Amino acid sequence: MSDRREFSRLEEAIELWLGFRRDGGMAVDAFLAAHADLRDLLEPLATEAAVARDRDAVAGGPALLGGDFELLEELGRGGMGVVFAARQRSLDRRVAVKVLADPRGVAPRSVARFRREATTAARLRHPHIVDVIATGSEPDGTHWFAMELVDGEPLDRFVAGRTSADGTRDLRSIVELVALVADALHHAHEAGVLHRDVKPSNVLVTRRADGTPLPVLTDFGLARELDLPSLSRSGELTGTPYYVSPEQARGSGDVDRRTDVFSLGVTLFEVSTGTRPFEGATSEAVLRAVLEREPPDPRRLQPTLPRDLAAILLKALEKEPARRYATAGELAADLRRFLEFRPVLAKRASALRRVVRGARREPVRAALIAVLAVAVPAVAVLLGNLWSQRRAAVVGERVLRRQTVEDLLLDAARAKFLQDAVAADAIHGRLLELAGDEPTAVVETALYFGRVTRGGRPDRPERALAVLDAAAPLAADEPAIRRLRAAMLDALGRTGEAAAARAGLGEPATPLDLYVAGRAAMDRVRQGDDTAIPAACEALRRAVLRSRKPDPALLCELYVAAFLAGDEALERDVSEALVHLWPGAPAAWVFRCFYFDGRDDARAAATARHLLAVEPDFWWAHFKLGELAHRAADLDTAAAELTAGWQRFDGYLPLGVELVGVRLERGEPALARPVAEQLAELVGRRDAEVLGLLATVQRAAGDAAAADRTTAEIRALDRR
Repeated sequence: MSDRREFSRLEEAIELWLGFRRDGGMAVDAFLAAHADLRDLLEPLATEAAVARDRDAVAGGPALLGGDFELLEELGRGGMGVVFAARQRSLDRRVAVKVLADPRGVAPRSVARFRREATTAARLRHPHIVDVIATGSEPDGTHWFAMELVDGEPLDRFVAGRTSADGTRDLRSIVELVALVADALHHAHEAGVLHRDVKPSNVLVTRRADGTPLPVLTDFGLARELDLPSLSRSGELTGTPYYVSPEQARGSGDVDRRTDVFSLGVTLFEVSTGTRPFEGATSEAVLRAVLEREPPDPRRLQPTLPRDLAAILLKALEKEPARRYATAGELAADLRRFLEFRPVLAKRASALRRVVRGARREPVRAALIAVLAVAVPAVAVLLGNLWSQRRAAVVGERVLRRQTVEDLLLDAARAKFLQDAVAADAIHGRLLELAGDEPTAVVETALYFGRVTRGGRPDRPERALAVLDAAAPLAADEPAIRRLRAAMLDALGRTGEAAAARAGLGEPATPLDLYVAGRAAMDRVRQGDDTAIPAACEALRRAVLRSRKPDPALLCELYVAAFLAGDEALERDVSEALVHLWPGAPAAWVFRCFYFDGRDDARAAATARHLLAVEPDFWWAHFKLGELAHRAADLDTAAAELTAGWQRFDGYLPLGVELVGVRLERGEPALARPVAEQLAELVGRRDAEVLGLLATVQRAAGDAAAADRTTAEIRALDRR
């Protein structure tokens, strides 16, 4: 149905255009204004005819403008003119020249708008705004201006060319680019200039001298000065429908710098998720969506999108200008807070705010709710109580605390999985400090301090017991605390107290109690009792099934149990659940990468690269990329990635061993030797395998005496 309607509109537009060309008597601008409902179809026809003369001039030989600019070839065209590549003869350099399309057929208002574009853009000097070099006009009425030629590609094409096959995007790089564009917009606004047509195609990405991407904001064709009236008629749309703000869509002319903030928000939304927030089959449908529909949740479109970035996007896309960032500079600052892992100013909309937005999306349903509220006063009372300020504050505090606990639990799981004891100690201390009255935080911290060592004994049972004793008031409601306390008392030889602590405890039933039981079974597995694997899996599965939302520590432990059990389906499901529930957490992606490793190395590498996008200095991601490259016999990449990882964290044994192996294969024993020596010190020179690797490196480096001394150390270890 919509296809037939669009075809009918196209037929009508063509018929009107042919009549206009045949009859004449009206300026192009007036003709387009008279048929505003078909402008999206008529404007391209008018532009094509308007630029034909200029294209023919270039095809017929060099056209010279201003006595200095020789037109070479057409680069592109828009609603007002055509852009040519040109040579500036005086400086013998390539530039871009924008020429007003057929000045004989356009209204004086369009000429004024074109001149204003040149003058407003010319006074802006910023590294991320295209420079205007010269302006002028010819005796035949041709108006033009010359600007720097940006050798780059539009932002959307740049991002698409660097998006992996599975849709993974380098979000940090995208945010860095858009933050620079926000800086440029803020500069323009401070200079009194609104752009009014910010979109991906008007941001060209080129390269700096060192090869890093450089975004440049272009095309100020719709720009206006803040202290001057608009050259657009009241009710006339300025901008491209997909990217206009609600105030532009209304055609009210009531625009300010927050209008550009909205358009930049749409641009960031598109390049971050791969989808525009407002779509429609026609321009009218798109504008209606801009005015009436809320943008979709960006994390539903791109599950890997961090929560903070989603909050920034939705704040920039608020319908009411007062709720947006007040300036592009504020947007840039919040984007940099995100990049620096600091709290952002944008916050997820409150429940009440989401209800109001839902009313916009579903007005019929909202009206029905309103009728019921009037008809049943009790409902109104209930809603009033529910949304009271006190209740909202309590709920908000709980949500924030819970999110903090989850983030720390994920960090703790990562530190434990990657054998980073220093980080693990600090994280658990912080967890107890922030949430010492939460059973989950107490149990996880006690489990960490009471973890079983290689000797089969708890590591620090006194510390674990102190944590549990401090949380005694919580034990009445959470049997896991009593069960774990009894285990620590047993470890300290206080069996009588342990028996008393266990009194009245039945079989584990709560999610936390089942988690403790599963961890106890996993401790037996780590001591070499493989028969405990099924019990560990069963207890941890039951804990997940009984949880409203599983704790990240529970899922991480279940993943390890599934791996030891050889249950690939469970591994897959748990790793998917981790990245679905916590898409912005590096720890979740570590387990996802571990799942793909050896099963699908291409996806493992893509996941590791995503990890670097989430956390650029994450050494383990470099380690995994290096290991995968080594496996593929790409020794150059392997050496580069492993070295980068080792420089960031030289305390991970497998990383150092892998790096030594690659250096030896590349015939670089001199580079391998310091790493091997660090490994030997890391294990206290008490690991025969590590010392054997060191001896091999020493011998390859031509130091036979050192190799012999290391070999003697190995023999001494064997005699013990």
